[in-house]
Amino acid sequence: MLGLLFLYVFTIFVNSSLILENSYNKQIRPNEGGINDDVGIGIFINRVRSVSEQDMCLVLDVFLQARWKDERLINSWHKLYRDIFNMSLTQCNTSFCDKETFTLGAEFAKKIWKPDFYISSAVSIRVADAINDNTCVRFSHDGTIFFSNRLILTVSCVMHLVYFPFDAHRCQVCMGSYKYHDGLVRMYTEQDLNGMYPNQNTANFVINPELKPHNKTSLYLADNFTEHCFTISIDRKSNIFLVTLYLPSISLVMLSWVNFWVDPKAIPARAGLSITAILAQITLIVGMASRFPSVSDLKVADLYVTINFIYTFAALIEFAIVSYTPSTPKGKEDGPLSNESSEMFVSLNGNHTETKLVNSKFRRMVLQKYSVDDISRIMFPLTFLLWNVVFFTLNFYLAGKLDMYIKK
Repeated sequence: MLGLLFLYVFTIFVNSSLILENSYNKQIRPNEGGINDDVGIGIFINRVRSVSEQDMCLVLDVFLQARWKDERLINSWHKLYRDIFNMSLTQCNTSFCDKETFTLGAEFAKKIWKPDFYISSAVSIRVADAINDNTCVRFSHDGTIFFSNRLILTVSCVMHLVYFPFDAHRCQVCMGSYKYHDGLVRMYTEQDLNGMYPNQNTANFVINPELKPHNKTSLYLADNFTEHCFTISIDRKSNIFLVTLYLPSISLVMLSWVNFWVDPKAIPARAGLSITAILAQITLIVGMASRFPSVSDLKVADLYVTINFIYTFAALIEFAIVSYTPSTPKGKEDGPLSNESSEMFVSLNGNHTETKLVNSKFRRMVLQKYSVDDISRIMFPLTFLLWNVVFFTLNFYLAGKLDMYIKK
């Protein structure tokens, strides 16, 4: 308990009593007039708070971190060490020599030069905690400064939702220096300053904990400005849509096929089954629309449920065709040929014309009520199976190609 109290009092004393050199100016970079200053930067993602498809942005709880050297602070470090422990670094004993780095806070950070971070992909930036400053500064005896600040960062992310719910997105967090070009302050990515805690999955997305850094340089006013970007990979959880959207829609289409095995004379039964399947499809589409991203993009899920609705409606049309196909009066199936019950086919064979009369019994056999149901029993399942194979094959293939394109 006494140790914690001593540490607390010690930290307050350090933050309040540190006196910088009179010549120190925090507005001037450490190597002003000389070589450029090297600043290692990085972002550590503490938590992915939310992913919004409608706003196309991510809300991140991050540690914005940097490391650089400011040799103008070496004398201040020695003075601080001498005032606290009443000895210089060379005179310290073993119990104090391992404390070559002071951990300070926001008050000290306000007194020293810091790189001017510019996050180009940020929509908004705010402090993470209104009670604590959430700022950490580690001050080493050689003038090395480690700076870390916890922020709530909202970054834009262009999302391609065409392949919803099998979509994957690559969101970038880019930052650099606003006023210093590469010839004055050279920022570079430090691997140990980047990272993300594992298991950062949200309700609808799986977050890849591996950050992929890359740089992009742009020319502005004859100077090069380099932005250091970190790519966050997010993949949508699509299993729930297979259970709540695709399988119910397939089941309703197959339910409409039961009509093909119901007696055509049972008009109320067939009509009720077809209308029930159509209304169920509409209810499914309307119910799932609330779970779809509210964007104007045409999604493959929209196309899929639309085609399935057409299949369900086509079963009702088939019932109407069966119900209104004229029946053949009994006793006339094998009657003699007449002008009204026959058709003429003309074919050219060399230089002469061959005329054939085809008995209308063949036509009646093809167009009778039960033959329409027989054809539908084969054509509907076969074409629907082909549609599903083509849809899911192309969907996964094209979604994979899009994912490869975004990665580039």
